[in-house]
Amino acid sequence: MATLHSKIKGCIAGSRIGSSMAMPTEHMPIDDIDRKYGRIEELRSVEQNAKKFRWPHGPETRKKQFTYMEGSTEDGIERQKLIADAIIERQERINIHDLARSWQRNITEDKFGYALHWSDKQFFDMLNAGMPPSYIGLFSQWPEIVTFARGCHPIGLINAGNPTQAEDDVYNIGGIYHQINGTGMQTAAAYAAGIAEALKPNATVESVINEVLSRLDNFVKEEFETVFDFAYGYEDIKDMRKKINEYFIYKYGERKSSGEEVVSRGLAIFIKTNADLKASIIEAVNFGRDTDCTAAIAAGMAGALSGAEGLPQGWIEQVDKATAYNRNVTVCTRTIDETADGLYKALDTSLKNKKMQVDLFSNQLNN
Repeated sequence: MATLHSKIKGCIAGSRIGSSMAMPTEHMPIDDIDRKYGRIEELRSVEQNAKKFRWPHGPETRKKQFTYMEGSTEDGIERQKLIADAIIERQERINIHDLARSWQRNITEDKFGYALHWSDKQFFDMLNAGMPPSYIGLFSQWPEIVTFARGCHPIGLINAGNPTQAEDDVYNIGGIYHQINGTGMQTAAAYAAGIAEALKPNATVESVINEVLSRLDNFVKEEFETVFDFAYGYEDIKDMRKKINEYFIYKYGERKSSGEEVVSRGLAIFIKTNADLKASIIEAVNFGRDTDCTAAIAAGMAGALSGAEGLPQGWIEQVDKATAYNRNVTVCTRTIDETADGLYKALDTSLKNKKMQVDLFSNQLNN
């Protein structure tokens, strides 16, 4: 059975390696992936071409030319790093103001357009202009987007064994990214609750899935259950991949990054691989559509349940090497081990604080 530290490391390592390995296939149809790559099973470098684009109601912006060396991660992991930094800095659970302070400590204007996505700049500018953090998410253009869910792993980790508290923390902290009533917030809360469940010593794939489903309203829950039925109903994971992609193409068309789609499909891979971390990474990378977010979801959960054992050490070392190489454009240069160690220490402190609170009042509560 994996240790608590190994589970924390597995969650962070899996999400980061998966996000990196999936960069070449992001938003590609499965037929194009099969035709161009056959099957990706290793980290690769990626060339990002310069291009112009315009956000709704915003100025035209130029996306910068940049070569990501193999092992480089992207915007979702930048958000994860900021959340992890806030927790490590406080050595406890965090609130939305702790995350805002992490933004201000670690983000500079010149980092946008490389790993940190331009869409985050509008939120960063609002914060620097003096807007309260809990108001910022009200201006999100995409209430269903997977922005927060695909990087909220540390919130589940600091709440190990307490899914309800993980859910509550997401609804507090996620207001800096999401409208409170958007399904993007709800799917993030359910995912973080699943991470907290996965860290329990007796957790199983089934207990994690049940925990996730219990945090969803009926409309979103039905969506997840439909996708999970595909996972349970197809023996071959390629058949499942085809069916899930066809389902979402019919339902959403070109839109690929809703929490309903990405979290459910990531967890379908988690189910189908029986939480095998390495297999979850590879299957998600080759799954089609929003592969990097799917890999972060699938591998993050698999690592939280099964631990880091069996993960190639070379993958971890290459992601750490790329993090150091990208030190001028990433928000944080902590290695995977440094991040896992920091989160483990924060969890230890948090649990000791809870024990002190229980001890303080135990006599009065028992009487």
